[in-house]
Amino acid sequence: MVCFMSLVRMLAFTVVAVTQAQNENPAKAIFCAEWELNAKAFKEASAAWKEPPCYSFMYKDLSAYSDSIPYVTTVLNGETEGEEECPLIRTLQDVWDLIRICCYFEEDCPFEYGSSCRVEYAPSNDTGLVYPAFFNISEYDIYRIDNVNTVNCSVREPMVCMDWEINVPAYEEAIAKWREPACYSFTYVDQMYTSYLSTPQFEFVQTVRNGTVLSAYGDESMGWFLPFATFADIWNEIDEYCVRDCPTSGALACQIHYATDAESGIMYPSLWSINYSREPGDEISYAMSVMPCVDRKAGVCVDFERVHNDFFATSYFWNTYLGGEIPSCYTYIIRGTVDGATHDPFPVFVQDGVPTTVDAPMTDIEADMVVTFADWLAEIEKHCIRACANNSASEAYYSCKVLYDHEWNLPSYILFDKDGAGDQYEYEILNITMYVCDAESWKYPASETPSIFPTNTTSSGAGASVYIGAILVFASLYSVS
Repeated sequence: MVCFMSLVRMLAFTVVAVTQAQNENPAKAIFCAEWELNAKAFKEASAAWKEPPCYSFMYKDLSAYSDSIPYVTTVLNGETEGEEECPLIRTLQDVWDLIRICCYFEEDCPFEYGSSCRVEYAPSNDTGLVYPAFFNISEYDIYRIDNVNTVNCSVREPMVCMDWEINVPAYEEAIAKWREPACYSFTYVDQMYTSYLSTPQFEFVQTVRNGTVLSAYGDESMGWFLPFATFADIWNEIDEYCVRDCPTSGALACQIHYATDAESGIMYPSLWSINYSREPGDEISYAMSVMPCVDRKAGVCVDFERVHNDFFATSYFWNTYLGGEIPSCYTYIIRGTVDGATHDPFPVFVQDGVPTTVDAPMTDIEADMVVTFADWLAEIEKHCIRACANNSASEAYYSCKVLYDHEWNLPSYILFDKDGAGDQYEYEILNITMYVCDAESWKYPASETPSIFPTNTTSSGAGASVYIGAILVFASLYSVS
């Protein structure tokens, strides 16, 4: 009986094994046929490879969890000098060895290992030697290699202008087709900032009319924090670092892709990055688009472009230099004029994002002014920008005017004209003081900022005595942090 059961088990095992073999054979045949072609191409290319004594190349890790930053490596008589402290790829010979070992190109077909390889080859720029320009080993090691050039072994040449032979003619072709529109907007995204901080994509928008940026700040100054005011600045940046003085001086490397507008036929750099130095992470990358000025419905959004530009400029400042967050604890003084009546200034204190003020009688209009800066910015964005861009007559205000303080780039003056028929709301914001909750004691800031309101306006409050009393009450409430 035991022998009979053993025989049954043996037959069952044989049937399963045969079935599996029948199922595996077609897949194995396809896999091994492709592997044999790759192995043959590899053997032919590697046999012709002779590593130069001194050369440089650029590589980029394309795997899922890499930073995708290109790094330049120079090999001088077998010694490696790279941008990375510990470069992942030290020499091109290392690449050949990695592919040979991991793809089993000198062994039998590795179907049982589940390994897969894809390799693409390209000739170097000056010698024509063929090297692995791209390889993907089992979706784990994925690299792109380019800009392979021999270098002088005795003189360590400055590593600049990688791939300039491609960049210069492409730049000349594109700028020859560039015709600056009379009025246009362009959008750019700082890709490195967005990728590094894992933040939502932040777009900076700029509008230019007749060569001049539309801004309440004026052309020069939108501040030290803005990368580009007009598209001419972008062309100059590429020319200075990637074209003009290459190949003797310039940026380490430039990668530029151009797009052509279907209607106008103009070409412009739509995706570009410049590595200004040899330090890893110094590559600055931008994605860009260009569009004509928007036609809006009559009767709304007067001076829309100016408000639009300044809003995004200040937003860019906050996102780029201050982490995108307004501090949760601050104070300011606000003064408002509604329907021609000016309300006495009073302090607003924001703690943990919650606005409060002195415990004193106030009108509904004054109570509406006790808000955070996030609330002010949301109001501006909703009615002065988004509604205007969408041509929403019901949501868009007739006109808006917003000025920003130069220390924090937060609104210091706001004017909402809701209908163009006298329904105006005007606010002056003074003495913005941040991080007051961290101070040992909180004192009400002295108002030294001159008012931009007319001195002969009508006050709705009880006068200076009430204002001073309110200050004293407010200071006593927050004398201890």
